[in-house]
Amino acid sequence: MIESAMPEVQKADLAARRRTVWIVSAATVLGCVLIVQFDSARQSFEGWLVAHEETLIARPELLPLSALVLLLPVLLAALYFWRFGARVVASRRFPPPGSTVIRDTPVLAEGAAVSRGRLVQALAAMLAFSALAIPAFLWYVLWSLSRPGVF
Repeated sequence: MIESAMPEVQKADLAARRRTVWIVSAATVLGCVLIVQFDSARQSFEGWLVAHEETLIARPELLPLSALVLLLPVLLAALYFWRFGARVVASRRFPPPGSTVIRDTPVLAEGAAVSRGRLVQALAAMLAFSALAIPAFLWYVLWSLSRPGVF
């Protein structure tokens, strides 16, 4: 009879699980509050944009720079995921050594771990690209409006 080797399982850290629940709950509440606040201030913001449209068209970099500042958390998350994927690839183990997990997780080794690490890095690259594409698009639209003969 052939016995199959049971994969190694990294046990969950209950303190990390509680901390994760609190962080996700707080982020959800904060996100809801920000959405409600932005919705109530949207008309004022749109009025400000219309009142300053000549300045925004004359200086097409202002609005994209503002968007870039707002997207910094997304870029920082992409950086974190990129580095996490690099740790997985370097250690050839997923989850990488020293990381905590919130549920019992089968450990992947060698090729499977490297593939998972590269996938995490690819997702991080797409996240960063998407976050940088928004300000680039805003800049292009305002730049094209500032060119003579557009309207």
